[in-house]
Amino acid sequence: MNRRHVLLSFAAVTLAIATPVIAAGNDPLPGFKEAVAAGGPVLVHVTAPWCGECKLQKPVVAKLPSTPTSRT
Repeated sequence: MNRRHVLLSFAAVTLAIATPVIAAGNDPLPGFKEAVAAGGPVLVHVTAPWCGECKLQKPVVAKLPSTPTSRT
Protein backbone atom coordinates (compact mmCIF):
# COMPACT_ATOMS: atom_id res chain seq x y z
CA MET A 1 0.00 0.00 0.00
CA ASN A 2 1.53 3.31 -1.01
CA ARG A 3 1.22 6.71 0.64
CA ARG A 4 -1.66 7.78 -1.60
CA HIS A 5 -3.74 4.77 -0.56
CA VAL A 6 -3.06 5.46 3.11
CA LEU A 7 -4.04 9.12 2.76
CA LEU A 8 -7.20 8.23 0.85
CA SER A 9 -8.10 5.68 3.52
CA PHE A 10 -7.67 8.28 6.26
CA ALA A 11 -9.76 10.76 4.27
CA ALA A 12 -12.54 8.21 3.83
CA VAL A 13 -12.57 7.37 7.54
CA THR A 14 -12.56 11.06 8.44
CA LEU A 15 -15.53 11.74 6.17
CA ALA A 16 -17.41 8.72 7.50
CA ILE A 17 -16.95 9.95 11.07
CA ALA A 18 -17.35 13.68 10.46
CA THR A 19 -20.45 13.60 8.26
CA PRO A 20 -22.93 12.64 11.03
CA VAL A 21 -21.26 15.08 13.43
CA ILE A 22 -21.53 17.95 10.95
CA ALA A 23 -25.12 16.99 10.15
CA ALA A 24 -25.92 17.18 13.86
CA GLY A 25 -24.75 20.81 13.87
CA ASN A 26 -21.48 20.29 15.76
CA ASP A 27 -18.30 21.74 14.31
CA PRO A 28 -15.63 19.02 14.63
CA LEU A 29 -12.91 21.24 13.18
CA PRO A 30 -13.33 24.80 14.43
CA GLY A 31 -11.58 27.25 12.14
CA PHE A 32 -11.32 24.75 9.25
CA LYS A 33 -13.49 26.73 6.83
CA GLU A 34 -11.55 29.90 7.60
CA ALA A 35 -8.20 28.13 7.06
CA VAL A 36 -9.34 26.78 3.69
CA ALA A 37 -10.69 30.18 2.69
CA ALA A 38 -7.31 31.75 3.54
CA GLY A 39 -5.85 29.80 0.63
CA GLY A 40 -2.88 28.18 2.36
CA PRO A 41 -2.22 24.50 2.78
CA VAL A 42 -4.43 22.73 5.33
CA LEU A 43 -3.60 19.41 6.98
CA VAL A 44 -6.17 17.33 8.82
CA HIS A 45 -4.26 14.64 10.68
CA VAL A 46 -6.29 11.70 11.95
CA THR A 47 -4.41 9.42 14.32
CA ALA A 48 -4.90 6.72 16.91
CA PRO A 49 -2.53 5.70 19.71
CA TRP A 50 -2.85 2.01 18.81
CA CYS A 51 -2.16 2.49 15.09
CA GLY A 52 1.26 1.33 13.88
CA GLU A 53 1.10 3.46 10.71
CA CYS A 54 0.23 6.50 12.81
CA LYS A 55 3.29 5.92 15.01
CA LEU A 56 5.49 5.72 11.93
CA GLN A 57 3.99 8.92 10.49
CA LYS A 58 4.26 10.92 13.73
CA PRO A 59 7.82 12.28 13.16
CA VAL A 60 7.02 13.19 9.55
CA VAL A 61 3.80 14.99 10.47
CA ALA A 62 5.58 16.79 13.32
CA LYS A 63 8.02 18.33 10.80
CA LEU A 64 5.31 19.55 8.40
CA PRO A 65 4.44 22.85 10.12
CA SER A 66 8.07 23.96 9.80
CA THR A 67 8.40 22.81 6.18
CA PRO A 68 8.06 25.65 3.68
CA THR A 69 5.51 25.13 0.94
CA SER A 70 5.60 26.43 -2.58
CA ARG A 71 2.47 27.67 -4.25
CA THR A 72 2.13 27.90 -8.00
